[in-house]
Amino acid sequence: MKYLSIVAASLAAILPSVSAYPITGDGVNCRSGPGTNYPVVKSYPKGHEVSIVCQAPGTDIKGDKLWDKTSDGCYVADYYVKTGTTNYVAKHCDSGSGSGGGGGSSGSGSGKAIVAAAQKEKGLPYVWGGGGCKGPSGGGFDCSGLTQYAVCQALKKTIPRTAQTQYNSNMGKRIPRAQAKEGDLLFWATGGDCKNKVVHVGIFIRDGWMINAAKTGTPVREQSIWTSYGGISICPYVMRYVGFSSALWIELMIMQILVEEFSNLLHGIERTYFGSFAFLLISPRLGYTVNCLPTSHCTNFLQFDIDELIGLLLFHYAFKNKEPFSDYQTCCLIHDVWGLRCEHSRPRHTSATVQSNIT
Repeated sequence: MKYLSIVAASLAAILPSVSAYPITGDGVNCRSGPGTNYPVVKSYPKGHEVSIVCQAPGTDIKGDKLWDKTSDGCYVADYYVKTGTTNYVAKHCDSGSGSGGGGGSSGSGSGKAIVAAAQKEKGLPYVWGGGGCKGPSGGGFDCSGLTQYAVCQALKKTIPRTAQTQYNSNMGKRIPRAQAKEGDLLFWATGGDCKNKVVHVGIFIRDGWMINAAKTGTPVREQSIWTSYGGISICPYVMRYVGFSSALWIELMIMQILVEEFSNLLHGIERTYFGSFAFLLISPRLGYTVNCLPTSHCTNFLQFDIDELIGLLLFHYAFKNKEPFSDYQTCCLIHDVWGLRCEHSRPRHTSATVQSNIT
């Protein structure tokens, strides 16, 4: 009996502390992760006692963001568990336990480096359009400027600049959010339309936590992962740029050069013939957007396949002696190919210029 007591005491010391609490609602769902977007694993009747193994932040339920992981291995909203408080009554769930942002498995060394690069910028202000591979600009970062910077610093490679193109890009691997690892990028979109309306991006750190440049007035910081707010919802996939093939990196670099070159060439006729403009360069595997700012000043939109743009640039250099677009003949060439209205007139007066779309 003495030995059994010693064994029992030893087990009590090493096993996680588990407490039982009653369910306060009828048919309360227990999900695979701490959020209403996760699949339902089972349901608990009112009065059923659940043992809480650990707790994690997740979907806000009537002011309570905590979710309790039960001994059944699933998560139930803490709001429906009578713990007597809205604070933690158990330990924080470790990585791999699931979260509002994913499964939380530890990432690779490169993933850790992405997070570390972003963490060094904590405290810098949010600046719309701020930041990029070279660091902060205007004194700070916006959301996609921070993510581009962190990936550039960690991987020594340039990813697209905007939140939407970072999500749509095939430069990395798209992973279900439940399998997110350290350094993966999390995305949010208006109305859940992640294909077309991504408006925010952050970097997954660990179970339930991310680092991001959220909005004006909020500095770069770590915070709990949220799933929805004001019509904006978290996307079902994260983007993992670690391990991306060099061939696609080269393709993106070529596209960026083409975009910059075409922007310079069009600048000569921007005000004379078109007014402000925006264009989208399309690749079979990569998308890259260039937009004029503010967008309300855009009077035309051009869409190109990468081969079309190369052809246009070659035509220009072959027949225009590398001079900027400035005459009516060139303007009409663009009119013939893309159907734009093209008139030889005095320059338009507009302050908009060609810049990257910095959503």
